[in-house]
Amino acid sequence: MTNAQVLNDEESKGDEEHELGLVLQQAFPTHSLEILKNPYIWVGDTGATTNTCHSKEGCVNEQENNALSMGIEGKASKCHSEVDIPGTICNKYGNEVQDVTLKKRRYNPKANFNLLSSTKSLMDGWIMTGDQNAIVMKKGNNEIRFDIGIKTKTGAIFAAYIKQRNAPELQGGMIVKEGSQMCIEKAHDLLGHSHEDATRATAKCLGWELSKGVRTCQSCAESKAKQKIVTKKTEGKKAKKPN
Repeated sequence: MTNAQVLNDEESKGDEEHELGLVLQQAFPTHSLEILKNPYIWVGDTGATTNTCHSKEGCVNEQENNALSMGIEGKASKCHSEVDIPGTICNKYGNEVQDVTLKKRRYNPKANFNLLSSTKSLMDGWIMTGDQNAIVMKKGNNEIRFDIGIKTKTGAIFAAYIKQRNAPELQGGMIVKEGSQMCIEKAHDLLGHSHEDATRATAKCLGWELSKGVRTCQSCAESKAKQKIVTKKTEGKKAKKPN
């Protein structure tokens, strides 16, 4: 653990019962936007001016707050309260990096995702960098890495994994319990991209219920791709001068 970190709106400053299940050291599945509904996932949003959460699990210091927020369409939505959330920043594999207390998050159960305002952080003195793999917010020795990338047809969404303190370990983004229902693509990702028969056999042994049908895995298709055979001989004459 590194030094504790506190984020608030003005300046940048119980044991639980563990569940049994398969724990995997693997990055979060990024083929679906559903992962963004996880209460531990925070979307880095340059369009938001405040920090909003849709779950107050593990929160402290709850205070009344009826502030309004306006989305891309529809009427303004009223938040229910303002909360502090003690948590731990993790990388996309679930490994703990740094303790954090998310201060003054606006709790709105109608929100689809947790939003961490990148522009608000910039106003508080944080520096934002990034590339096609991640967006990074940094101030001094404190760093939040939005390294969970969910690609869409026209771009990508980058999110960070910040779990509540004393929460069950979510290595690779999840603990999968017996009786869990999921699509075959998700199980394929979780089980290391094994072929369909092996994925279904393993899932059956673990008590998972999988959907029927299967779609081509883009990652597997790319890994199996071969370079086209090109002839090394030519009938033309070797050039003596550049064109």
